[in-house]
Amino acid sequence: MLLALVTAISIVLSVRSGLRLSLAALQDTAEGSTETPVEGAGRGDEFGAIIDTVGAVRLSLDSISFMATRIADGDLTVEVDALSERDTIGHACERMAMTLRQVVGEGTQSLE
Repeated sequence: MLLALVTAISIVLSVRSGLRLSLAALQDTAEGSTETPVEGAGRGDEFGAIIDTVGAVRLSLDSISFMATRIADGDLTVEVDALSERDTIGHACERMAMTLRQVVGEGTQSLE
């Protein structure tokens, strides 16, 4: 009986910890934070898989942010590569860079 109680408490604490870490990582990411370390990565359970996926999302957001910052700083030579066919942000950045190159090119031609 005591062993069952200890096992149940251990399971509840592990689930609670995993949920807390997963929620914290998701909340930080939803707020735009990609610099805060994600606690619980590599746990080896379902919560660890969720946290690892949040880490992958953050890397993707960092990459897009880096490219968008370069474009905003006037570097229209940046090559934007969408991660997949479903990467709506990546495709939008590709179109943005292409459109800006066209606008700048047309403006340059009109000045000549």
